[in-house]
Amino acid sequence: MPPTDRPQRIPTDASQLELTSEENFVLTRIDGRLSLEDLGDLTGIQPQRVESIVDSLAEKGAVEIPGATPLRARRKSWRPMVAATGGPPTVQDVSDLGEGGEDAAWMRGFEKEWPTGEEPIADLGGAGEGEEDGGSKAWSASEGAEDAGAVTEEVDADDEGAAAAVEDEEVRSQRAAEIMEDRAAGVLEPQNYRKTFAMKFGPLEAQTRAHMALTASPQDLFALAFDPDPSVIAALLANGLVGFAQARFVATWHGTSAGLDLLAKKPQFVQDGGIQRRLVRNTHTSEALLRRILQHKRMVEIFRTAMDRDVPQLTRTRARGILRARFTRMAQPDERVELIVKTEGRCLALLIGCTFDGRTTQALASRQYGSIVFIRNLARFPATPPTILAHLAKQPMVRRNQAIRKLILQHKNTPPEAKRNL
Repeated sequence: MPPTDRPQRIPTDASQLELTSEENFVLTRIDGRLSLEDLGDLTGIQPQRVESIVDSLAEKGAVEIPGATPLRARRKSWRPMVAATGGPPTVQDVSDLGEGGEDAAWMRGFEKEWPTGEEPIADLGGAGEGEEDGGSKAWSASEGAEDAGAVTEEVDADDEGAAAAVEDEEVRSQRAAEIMEDRAAGVLEPQNYRKTFAMKFGPLEAQTRAHMALTASPQDLFALAFDPDPSVIAALLANGLVGFAQARFVATWHGTSAGLDLLAKKPQFVQDGGIQRRLVRNTHTSEALLRRILQHKRMVEIFRTAMDRDVPQLTRTRARGILRARFTRMAQPDERVELIVKTEGRCLALLIGCTFDGRTTQALASRQYGSIVFIRNLARFPATPPTILAHLAKQPMVRRNQAIRKLILQHKNTPPEAKRNL
């Protein structure tokens, strides 16, 4: 399967598919626009492993890749070679199978597990989003199969939790509220308004459309939201009948950054939470407007934006930059602690290269930790201060978990006394 293939999600209830935590994590990142290579960069999972996961998802009916040959079908083509030689094909044999050697990693795993007659146990990929400097990729993929197998089921379950971090009750209630708002305003399917625009307004000159927008009915205003000319959007917003329903529709479906900037110039609209959420999810929102929306929000909300799979990849990347700048230069210690605690340290995967100030360190070192997920994320963060690591080493949960003890022992900032006590 070429790394440029773009898997498409199939509408289905993922809870009924018996997915592994790793498969569920990758599934939440598939949006139809990301290639297999992009998914590897985003998740920090090795490319061959991403391909295997996507193949498994396809077999379970969660995704599809038009024209691609499933990995299981390619494995079946190797069975005659296994029968003829009495063993699995070698890595050198893979290059002769028409796949250019791209499944060599799987074959190594097959050879390793050959005595048991079972299929290979793959390394567990990480659950963090990739950073441009590669820090988060190392965060998620460097542990290897030994640590992955040693971590308790509670830690393994966190991979699924990390993938669904933004799907908390607050986010779900917000999206449900948006649907109810649209229904209450009598908003029809977007394609109906798009068709109305194409048939009724599309053939007209931009100046004529702008003049009509000044006096258009509320329903026609929905259709005019698709107009690509910013002057028409300016006239639409000047219409006395325009309300929050039309403004939210513009924020969702308008296709130019200039038109969205005009919407943001209306204080009554840009301050609306529903409009802000829609602007963040619009692929045409400019970086300046995104910063204007996010700069006054709590860092927890910025983190949700950076992780939300409904937000365009470029916007998530920009949100990560805003989060890092805020954490480094502007945030108060209590806000830093709130971010780390509420995300159980998952945010640290996006903060590689940042450090803790003294008050943040003191606050985190004074807490009792009952979550092994939280402890693991702090133990993996390269800049975790010695004071916090020494405090973690005293936690009863750490003493019971060999993999976590190993993380703390290997951390460069762990004090010698803490190492002796582990």
